[in-house]
Formats: sequence, structure tokens, C-alpha cells
Amino acid sequence: MDLSELKIFQAVAATGSVSRAAEQLHRVQSNVTTRLQQLEEKIGVQLFVREKRRMTLTAQGRQLMEYADRLLALAEEAQAVVSGKTLLGTLRIGAMESTAAVRLPAMLAQFHLEFPGIEIELTTGTTRSLLDQVNACKIDCAFVAGPIDGDDYRTMKAFDEELLLVTPASLSRVGDLSLLREQTLIAFEAGCAYRSCVETWLLENQVRPRRVLELGSYHGMLACVAAGAGFAVVPKSVLDTAAASLALCSHAIGGKYRLRTTYLVARKDQNSSALNLFEKKLATLMKPARRAAPVKRHAKLES
Repeated sequence: MDLSELKIFQAVAATGSVSRAAEQLHRVQSNVTTRLQQLEEKIGVQLFVREKRRMTLTAQGRQLMEYADRLLALAEEAQAVVSGKTLLGTLRIGAMESTAAVRLPAMLAQFHLEFPGIEIELTTGTTRSLLDQVNACKIDCAFVAGPIDGDDYRTMKAFDEELLLVTPASLSRVGDLSLLREQTLIAFEAGCAYRSCVETWLLENQVRPRRVLELGSYHGMLACVAAGAGFAVVPKSVLDTAAASLALCSHAIGGKYRLRTTYLVARKDQNSSALNLFEKKLATLMKPARRAAPVKRHAKLES
């Protein structure tokens, strides 16, 4: 294999078409087809399922793609370092919706100012989906809610999130959790660590919501709660920035479910200068955060 073959393979996989890949790479279509066939012969496996209008990666093709992305990124980085140019490359970061909205903007802005040659790609999702993408090398690292299971990751504590129960203004007192049995839980799809947390907490208190309404953003959740559609559990950091104009009531969650730690997670074998620099930057930025002032207290719920 050489790098030009891997670039062709990468382009065909991304576009799903030899003709579109050829146009993107400024090559003739026959050259792309020939080089792709040569790569398959060299490796001895079929990399694509060839359909009428689209080419789809086989299982072996998906495996090769993981290595191709890393090899091409390392080659680009090595060239930049040896030539003395500004460090180049792409850092693919995953984050939960709350982290992307509240915690990351200032952090990524500072990182970009220090390393303008590193391109940042940000993906949002649930903790489960982000860990799946880290495992598949689709992203380099991810901010997810702990605890983190498995020995295949290296983890770094980023910050703690205080979870709050949020209800409409009309439900200002929830001393008895049984009041939530007739309410709708508004949450992200299954795989969200915070949803799992609140469902476990409610179950321990013999409370099962009437139904679950799945939404894809905290702004949408809070708007639905304010409209009386149900209740939600959100990080305090999100509530502080998003709910100023909404008629909401927040209630503290007691016990072990109140605080959830967010970690930066990466595969142990996932290494690049861009990722290492980002990890160092995070470690520097998070030192003051661990000594932050105590959060405002809320009325504790009775179970």
C-alpha cells in the first residue's frame, strides 16, 4: 500500500462513487478504478460491494478505513513537523449535547487560537453512541458521562455536572415523587447517561413516568417542560444559560445521583500530536474548575 492508494480508497468510501471520487481528486475515472483494483489485489480482499449507483464498504473495507484515516493523518502531521510548518491535522471530538453547548465553546476557541492549523470536527450524541464511535475510530476522543467501563480507554476527568429535576412552574413543589407518575419524562434517546440515571433514580423510588418523550436538544426539552408537557433532568450548567426567560422550577436531586462526572475518553492506541495537545490543554483549563465556588442550593426532594 502507498498513501496515494489510501487517499483514493478514502475518497471512494466517503463519496460512495468512483466518478465523484475522481472529480474530488482531480483524476480520470479509469485511473481511480484501476488503482482501487490494484489495492484490492495487493491486500487480497474485496473492499467494496459494487452496486448500480453506489459502492459500499465491506467488513474488511471498514477495518481498512480505520487504519487509512490514521495513516493519512500521521503522514500529514509528519510532513508538517519535519518541514517546520505550523502543526496541521484534524481532531475529531465527540461530546454530549450539554458539553458541546456550555463547556466546549470557550475551550475550543482557546485551542484554535494556539493551534490554528489543527481543524476541529465536533460530533454530538449520547454517551453510548459516542463510545461506539471512539471504539470504531470514527472520532479521536469524546466527552462522556461516567462511570466508564472497560480497560481499552484512557480517561481524564474533565468536570462534574450537578443534575436538577426541572418541572413546569405549576409544579413548584415535588415533595412526594409519586406526583411524577402521571407526568411525561422528556429526555434524549436511549443511550443517554443522564436519562439512565434519572430512570434508575425514579425506579428506586417506585416511580414510573406515564411515558417518555424523546427530543434531541435541551432547548427543546426546556421549552416543552415550560409548556407543561412533562418534566426533565438537565445539568445545572445548561439550566443556568438556557432557562432565563422560561417559566420553570428546578429541584435538587439527593444522594448519589446528584453529581455526574464528565470524562474525556480516547482509545489507548489512539495517539496523535493534535489529541495529545488537546489533552494537555484540557488538563490546564480544568485545574481552576475543580476549585470552583459551591453551587447554589435547591430544596431537596423527598423520596
